[in-house]
Amino acid sequence: MAATLPKEIPASLLANSIPLEWGEVAWTRADALQVVSALDGSSVAILGGDVLQKRERRFEHESSSWHSDRREDELWLDYALRNWSETMAYLKRFPDPEDGSFAYVLVFKSSS
Repeated sequence: MAATLPKEIPASLLANSIPLEWGEVAWTRADALQVVSALDGSSVAILGGDVLQKRERRFEHESSSWHSDRREDELWLDYALRNWSETMAYLKRFPDPEDGSFAYVLVFKSSS
């Protein structure tokens, strides 16, 4: 199943995405941070994501991930704002050698 990506992501970042065998896409940390920044102020939330590591010629799940649950009384835009911040913090602190051996899958959801 191909990933449905938010229209708010600039074409240049879509072009930089890494297609994965199972239909999703991932980004390097630098590009993932830019994706999150591009969504700031939109109604697109980032539910969480997965860290992948390149082994041989393909990316595989590294066993690290994050997620952000919506609080019961939380407005959608407050939730989106909080999870952009949480995603940025996670991406910045994850030990990534920035040599292209790690990639990040982001899980998106627009307001319903």
